[in-house]
Amino acid sequence: AERSGDVEVIFAETAAIARELRGVATNANILLADLRTSAGNISGDTRIVLSDVKKAVAGMAVVSGELAKFLEESREPLTNFSSNGLYEFSQLLAESRVLVAALSRLTAQFERDPARFLFGDQQQGLEVK
Repeated sequence: AERSGDVEVIFAETAAIARELRGVATNANILLADLRTSAGNISGDTRIVLSDVKKAVAGMAVVSGELAKFLEESREPLTNFSSNGLYEFSQLLAESRVLVAALSRLTAQFERDPARFLFGDQQQGLEVK
């Protein structure tokens, strides 16, 4: 339950970062368009570089949109996991520790006296008539 607030903060911050990335991509596209129009005599290599930069910026915009979409879809499952799943996982770990301790005692008894472990306490002896 304590972590669900942290998850909400992470979602909010990630959504803000995605919005900022989209803004950066938009500004970069505007800058590239201005550069293209104001520098008419740019050499062929520079035009190729600018084209590649524009493609990279467009890719960043797509990635930021996909990230925002993924985070929105994952919000509820992650919140459920942080509020319920982590508690259940900690319970599993505690019960596993108990199980390991019991198995350790069992193996120690077996190693100490395997016959007694398998056949029980036979110290009664036989009754002779």
